[in-house]
Amino acid sequence: MRKVSELENKPIYLVINRFNNDCVEYQRYIDGLVIDMVFITLESGLSAIDRSRALEVVVVDDLSLSIVLPVAQRLMARHGKFSGVLGISEKDIVMTARLRERLGVLGPSVTLARLFKDKVAMKSRLEATGIRVPRFCPLTDHSSTSIDDIAAHIEDRLTYPIILKPVDEGASRGVVKVRDHHALMEALKDIRLDTYEAEEFVEGPILHIDGIIRGDSLWFISTSEYIGTCLDFARIGAPFGSVILDPGPRRGNAEAHTLKCLATLGLRQGPFHLELIEASPEEFVFLEVGMRPGGAEVPYLHREHANIDLYGEAFRALLDLPPIGDRSSYGDAKGLGYLLFAVPYPLPSRVTGRNSLVGAVSHLYAEVLPEVGHVFTADGGYVDVGGRFRFKSACEKQTREAIHTALDAYRLESASECVAAKADEVTAREK
Repeated sequence: MRKVSELENKPIYLVINRFNNDCVEYQRYIDGLVIDMVFITLESGLSAIDRSRALEVVVVDDLSLSIVLPVAQRLMARHGKFSGVLGISEKDIVMTARLRERLGVLGPSVTLARLFKDKVAMKSRLEATGIRVPRFCPLTDHSSTSIDDIAAHIEDRLTYPIILKPVDEGASRGVVKVRDHHALMEALKDIRLDTYEAEEFVEGPILHIDGIIRGDSLWFISTSEYIGTCLDFARIGAPFGSVILDPGPRRGNAEAHTLKCLATLGLRQGPFHLELIEASPEEFVFLEVGMRPGGAEVPYLHREHANIDLYGEAFRALLDLPPIGDRSSYGDAKGLGYLLFAVPYPLPSRVTGRNSLVGAVSHLYAEVLPEVGHVFTADGGYVDVGGRFRFKSACEKQTREAIHTALDAYRLESASECVAAKADEVTAREK
């Protein structure tokens, strides 16, 4: 087979994909560049790829290294050596670093990737330099110990409430908050101990800071405060969102602390989504960080009102390609915010009614609602949810007020799919 890109003298990039939304329309990110791409993707991610603009697309059943590596080696033999390898999902950060290592391709190292994936590794590195992190206790070395001894080990080091957290998951998946010994014992029976850590619960508002580093310098940054928590959204289905902070000392202190954390972890180029607990007005506690753009509505807010495509800039930075935009072209991110409503439980559940808030809530400019009749069969993360709302106003205060108005105004009605099916049966019989 002819090596097309070699003949045309184009650099070739391998992209590992699992997403299917418009945040990862990769071909949009290479406009103006003379490059080629090949893809290894899950079938569910095919819709995000413009196959007419790809040298080759290979569909695989899973994105583990053992599956991806031989496919990547065959692609490289056909098309030539890759100039870069990228997996933009948090789930693929370490795997793609290992893949680069095996293929001899430059890019973020396995060591760096682990610092932005493994919660024990990242906190250990920061704590060693004097940056405050929650007190934590890895369980990975105690998987062969009895539950009683593990509980005693945790209680020796931490006070209640205690957070049990997978060391390498995101979006609060698998996180458990326990308030006493009995709850701890029950939780320890239900988790895979060699993948968990225990962590102290630190009170205070949680901030998320999103941005791009290029060449050791800050390219873009925005700072937001969560409304509700990821944990309560995942655990009890409580609404969840965030609002971007106005310029001022609070935001400035948070951003300065963020840059200190990133420098300590060694991020020289790439995206970041970092979370801090604001223990007091001038003291921050590092929570966790990912080498990726923020999720939920964060990329949409920035693309629609700050003129920056966070996923596009992340793609370019991680592959060491020129940025899409100039910093001077980015708009003011002030007054932006979002709100999510969780899927209705118990699952499966069918949507029987919901109300639009467009025109009813000030500063609400976009909503994505489930269709009546839509059946939720599983937790849809931050995408397939009970309602998504985006806000834009002149300032943080107005956006907060609008979000709280929406919290009171939105109504999502649902029925257990079993109950809904029985109701349809009765209606059919009556006809």
